[in-house]
Amino acid sequence: HHGWNSFPYLLTATSGLTNAMADYIEKASVGDIVKSQTQFAVFNADGHWIGSLSALVPGEGYLLYRNGESTVPFTFHTYSGAKNGKEIYNEKSRIKNDFPLPATNMTIIAKVDDPSTYKPVNLSTYIGGSLVSKTEPIEVDGDKLFFLTVGTDKPGQLKFFIEEEGEKTELFANIPLKAAANRHFGSLDNPVLLAPKSQLSTPGFQAYPTAFTDHVDFMVTNLASEDVRIIIRNAAGMTVDEITSLHWADCENLSAGVYFATLYTEDYTATVKLVKVKR
Repeated sequence: HHGWNSFPYLLTATSGLTNAMADYIEKASVGDIVKSQTQFAVFNADGHWIGSLSALVPGEGYLLYRNGESTVPFTFHTYSGAKNGKEIYNEKSRIKNDFPLPATNMTIIAKVDDPSTYKPVNLSTYIGGSLVSKTEPIEVDGDKLFFLTVGTDKPGQLKFFIEEEGEKTELFANIPLKAAANRHFGSLDNPVLLAPKSQLSTPGFQAYPTAFTDHVDFMVTNLASEDVRIIIRNAAGMTVDEITSLHWADCENLSAGVYFATLYTEDYTATVKLVKVKR
């Protein structure tokens, strides 16, 4: 169904992600995510899974984020070769149950803003002084992207460091990032940008999706303050909600129509238009 879904891998042998989820390919949407506790992959416009997760392992549990609104079944397959130029898959096990969704990690697709400045080997992520992720870049369409899987047992702001020849350089994200279970930031086309603080440009305010049903994620870029206040008003100017985070979930029961979300910080104010649609 739409949103996060928990599922176990039911086969007895490790299988490549594309092969194991062959039945889901035609049901997938750009931006769908499959993740484990340490890796994840995103479905792209070419119909491929891109990221650090490349295979499903027996006995491991996984989470699938589905962007599509409809509820669909899918069957695990194993690749058995090709015949007359056509790939053949063997059906192995169908997902029939709804599994509980565990609290787990957050995922980020990030890019060093000016890769010519650095030759990053590893990107380290810290929360409260503790190392929570260490990732090497993956080349995607000529870009070097970092697919970060961050444990969220500890609350706090994420801090990033590039490690190069024993030296650590702190980089800052162009959006505020705090530990939050089952949240995802950045995309293949619009990754989170990491750069020295002096290189960050003017602030901005965006929302996704702008046509929403049950939630909206806001993105604030290059913001000096971590404290945000967002007021959501209807088309008549009446306040319907006020939040102090970048995730708005209390909106499922609102009437369909146009809304406006206004961001207030110490030194920046901006408004985005939203449309509530019926499911």
